[in-house]
Amino acid sequence: ITWIDISNTLVITQTYRIGVSQHAADWFLMGNQDNNTNLSRGALGFLRATGADGMECIISHTNPNLMFTSAQNGPINRSFDGGNSFTGVFSPGNVGETSQWITTYVMDPFVEEVLYAGYRNIYKTTNFGTSWSKINDNSFPAVNNVSAMAIHKWWPDKILATKGNNVYASTDAGVTWSRISNATTPTRNISYVAFDNNDLTGNTLWATYTGYVSGFKCFKTTDFGATWTDESAGLPGVSAWCVLVDDEGTGGGTYVGTEIGVYYKNDTMSQFVPYMNGLPNVSVFELEIQKNTKKLIAGTFGRGIWETDLLITGLETYSKKNDLELLTWPNPTSGTVNIRYDGLGSNGTMAISDLNGRTLIKRELSPGNGKMGEMEVDLGSLGLNHGIYFIQLSSGTDQIVEKIIIR
Repeated sequence: ITWIDISNTLVITQTYRIGVSQHAADWFLMGNQDNNTNLSRGALGFLRATGADGMECIISHTNPNLMFTSAQNGPINRSFDGGNSFTGVFSPGNVGETSQWITTYVMDPFVEEVLYAGYRNIYKTTNFGTSWSKINDNSFPAVNNVSAMAIHKWWPDKILATKGNNVYASTDAGVTWSRISNATTPTRNISYVAFDNNDLTGNTLWATYTGYVSGFKCFKTTDFGATWTDESAGLPGVSAWCVLVDDEGTGGGTYVGTEIGVYYKNDTMSQFVPYMNGLPNVSVFELEIQKNTKKLIAGTFGRGIWETDLLITGLETYSKKNDLELLTWPNPTSGTVNIRYDGLGSNGTMAISDLNGRTLIKRELSPGNGKMGEMEVDLGSLGLNHGIYFIQLSSGTDQIVEKIIIR
């Protein structure tokens, strides 16, 4: 007879895409199912920017007052005043085109007035969206809609666009195209593509795939599609929705958003490991980096936006034995070390010892509600000298010993 609303404070927004400002660290755009595109500019929290189902959104990398939002099936909006007002600048219906539910578009990394949008064809603007023109020739297939796009950070003439299970690439800013996926890549739909901008040749890129089978989630090429390798080891048998390579320095690593959270690996690791301590098991549709704060931002389909620290670039060590995994960073360290472990089959221990075998710290571990855990240890508080020490993770009959250096 009587009901009380207890849903207040629940954060259950279904976010398709996010836009992160690199100038104002607390400015975000989020495009949401049924709930508009919303804008946060710090203390005021999230406010409505544009309506309908919010989709892809971009905040300019050079001017935080320049923003773009979009709605389902492709209309794009622009703001010159930090989101106070928006103007519609393009709709695929105006040129007799169709688009994906989430229409993909990218901004030139050097010239902010240049954007590329993927509908059935590729459209380009050189004046902030005021006018657009179809730029691709007949080398780009006329069937199906573009589902994902990417542009290289240092070589903006290199652009990727996907249709279905195929990846197409252009090296002349979207005029001519060639298919670079091949018989070794999956025949399932591609969910996302991304360049590894650490490769200054522009030849390394990643693609993620949907589906509920083991493997075939994430593929990588280092020769611009001539050959591909399956990088799915460690990823769960659910859809992989997005991929992001940290380009803040060599070896920053790759993050993949899946249907149940975020996973990470770098070039020294044989497989992906969970990177979601504290994150709900929820679909992560897009990942972006806020470079000034070194934060990884995740847009989730059902739990709003989350953030965490990036794994420190090039300063991590990883080991695996059977199901047991150990990830430490930074290593070397000036005193504080972060320890992330996974694969506890039963209760375990974490111990830190010196070269003489003397145990300095020992902590009992319990799987609790899961096999994964994380801790931060301040080795400097122990008054340790500079030198080599050892972290030992034990569970059942499995044991991992990792060297750590205090400098």
